[in-house]
Amino acid sequence: EQKITMDQVLQNTSFLKELNHEQILGIKYFRDIEERIPRNEVIQMETLIKNAIKHMYPDMDITVCGSFRRGNNTSGDIDTLLVHKKYIKSSDYIKFGNQNPLSHLTMILTKIGFLKDHLTLNGKTKYMGLCALKNSPYARRIDIRFVPMNCFTSALIYFTGSWKFNVMMRNHCIKKGYTLSEYGLKKNSTGEIIPFNTEAELFKFIDYPYKTPIERDIK
Repeated sequence: EQKITMDQVLQNTSFLKELNHEQILGIKYFRDIEERIPRNEVIQMETLIKNAIKHMYPDMDITVCGSFRRGNNTSGDIDTLLVHKKYIKSSDYIKFGNQNPLSHLTMILTKIGFLKDHLTLNGKTKYMGLCALKNSPYARRIDIRFVPMNCFTSALIYFTGSWKFNVMMRNHCIKKGYTLSEYGLKKNSTGEIIPFNTEAELFKFIDYPYKTPIERDIK
């Protein structure tokens, strides 16, 4: 059976030409995105990205969050947080000069064939696209967020989830006079962002019983 390429589809229809880039990719990879990602595949992807980073920026690291970090056997997509030791707070981005570390990383990952299509390109702090391991029959959705170190802990909690756990934790913080988001733990009375080295430190600070990522998998 002869396969029809996306270019052929666009040339022979009128309505698809009205769609934007993101909508076209949504159609192109619809079946792929519907497939769950086995945990072992995510582990291989994490290793591949970490190896690429190691050769580029020794002071950079990446963490896979979401249902993977909560210990699930499958994931819907790959949510990752990227950090750099020089990038302490958002204003420190100027230290990279004309370099764009995230864009550089995605360029390398594209050259080695891991990133297949891009929903965003050349962003300074956020990338969205589709990736695949060699010989994999499916492309997978991947998000990479480049976050400052001073909000990494709160971003890690936020993007680990689950959604229900995050709601419970945010409500607790509000009662204590704080707002918890991916951008940090903010003291409402002053607007101050309070940094933490670990999740356990943040839990203790707001007087909330520490939960491991697996224990946060509340449906």
